[in-house]
Amino acid sequence: MTPGPTQHVEEMVAGISACRKGQWRTGHEILTQVARHEDSDNPFPGYFYSYLGVAMSRAEGRKREGAELARYGVELEPRDPENRLNLARAYLLLHNRRRAVKQLNIGLRISPGNRALSELRERIGYRRRPFIPFLSRDFFLNQWIGRITWRQERQRKEREEIEAEERELERLAGE
Repeated sequence: MTPGPTQHVEEMVAGISACRKGQWRTGHEILTQVARHEDSDNPFPGYFYSYLGVAMSRAEGRKREGAELARYGVELEPRDPENRLNLARAYLLLHNRRRAVKQLNIGLRISPGNRALSELRERIGYRRRPFIPFLSRDFFLNQWIGRITWRQERQRKEREEIEAEERELERLAGE
């Protein structure tokens, strides 16, 4: 009998655990060893492929192949939010923000309370509407005005943070 995925569960769990801890190279090495024992009659679960894909992208720099593996993981288990998270990570490594955001939004619809999905979505940020909505986002005026207004917004937020810190210091000094 050929060794199948069920006989390599411990190694698979160790590899995925390493990836979850951010030890992508270690996780990649373990998951690659496990993948060598794949049986076409008994394939691995989708999350295995999604983690192997992100680990491959991070450890070896094979970003396209890694994204394909992560995408395959989503195909196998489309309702698993962790697969969506890993595919979004793979897309970010490819500098494809639009696809990453799409996967994160799908994942958040599947699992609205998922902290990892929410944190990555917040870290990526949200796009503002184009200043002149009937022109393309890429039109030079929208880009130029967008940079100016973004800079002004950032400066306003920095001033507000400084003022809040000063009020807090005054409050503490008064106690």
